[in-house]
Amino acid sequence: MFGCKNVHFSFSGQNKNIALTFDDGPHPVHTQKILEIIKQHQVKATFFVSGCKIEKYKKIIKNILENGHQVANHSMDHRNFIFRSQRSMREDIKKTEKLLRKCGVEGDIPFRPPYGRFDLNTFRVMKTLNKQMIIWNASTKDFKATSKQQILKRLYRKVKPGCIIVMHDAGKFIDSTVDRNFTIEALKEALPNLKNEGYNFLTINEMLIEN
Repeated sequence: MFGCKNVHFSFSGQNKNIALTFDDGPHPVHTQKILEIIKQHQVKATFFVSGCKIEKYKKIIKNILENGHQVANHSMDHRNFIFRSQRSMREDIKKTEKLLRKCGVEGDIPFRPPYGRFDLNTFRVMKTLNKQMIIWNASTKDFKATSKQQILKRLYRKVKPGCIIVMHDAGKFIDSTVDRNFTIEALKEALPNLKNEGYNFLTINEMLIEN
C-alpha cells in the first residue's frame, strides 16, 4: 500500500489473495484466448482496457463482464500521464469511463495510468475524482519476453500474498501488431501451480473490499 488510500501497489496478504490484471486490451484474438484459460482454471481477473478500443471491441468487453471478471480504466489512448494538466487527465478518465458504462460496467471503476507512471497532478486528480489508482508490484514484463520461461521466472519470483500481477493481452495502440502467445502459454502453466500453492484470485474491486 502506498502512502495514500487512493494509490495501490499491492494489498494485504490475508487468505493468500492475489490480483491478476491485464493491460492494453481488448484484443480480438489474445483476449479471447486468455478468457478461455482463466475460465478453465476458475480464476478471476481484471482487464484494464484502452478507451480507443472499446467501441471496436465492445462484444469482447461484454464477454469479459459476462464471465464474472472486472473491466477497468487504462486511459483513452495510452498517452503518458506525466506532465499532463489536471484538466486533460480528468477529461481522459471521464471519457473512457463513459464508454465503459455504455458497455455495462457497473460500480466503482479503478484507474491505471499508462506505463504505471504518475506525478503529483495525477495524484490530485485521483483525489478529486475519488478514484482508486491501481499500479502493481509483480510485473512479468511479458511485453518483451522471448519465451514463456522468462515470464514464469519473473512471476514466481515476485508473487506473494496480496500482490498485483500485471500482464498484457494486447499492444498499446489499436493497430498494434503483437504476439502474446508467450503470455498465454505462461498462464496455462502458472495458474494451476499458483492455485495448488493456495493462492486465490480476486478482482481489484474484490481486493479493495477485502482491504
